[in-house]
Amino acid sequence: MAPRLVLGLATATKTKHEEGGSEVNDIPNFAAWSNENLANFAKDSYLRMQQQQDAIMQLRGDLKDAMVELRKHTGNGLNMGNPVAPTLTKGGPSR
Repeated sequence: MAPRLVLGLATATKTKHEEGGSEVNDIPNFAAWSNENLANFAKDSYLRMQQQQDAIMQLRGDLKDAMVELRKHTGNGLNMGNPVAPTLTKGGPSR
């Protein structure tokens, strides 16, 4: 049996990561948690994922804005200064 480590309210079991073979020491034993602790963990995790999703959407918007500004300052459309890339127009690349 693998050694057990105490992590807060739960215990974790040392296991081998399937792909890399490195040891993982922080896998909680959710089966040992009470329903109340599981519900709190699920709620907290959900709220954190929502915050992360909001941050991702903000960063995507910031990236789009930055790309628009970069294209304005480079003055050459979508080719981003690459002399080999064709300049695209509304109708698509010329053939």
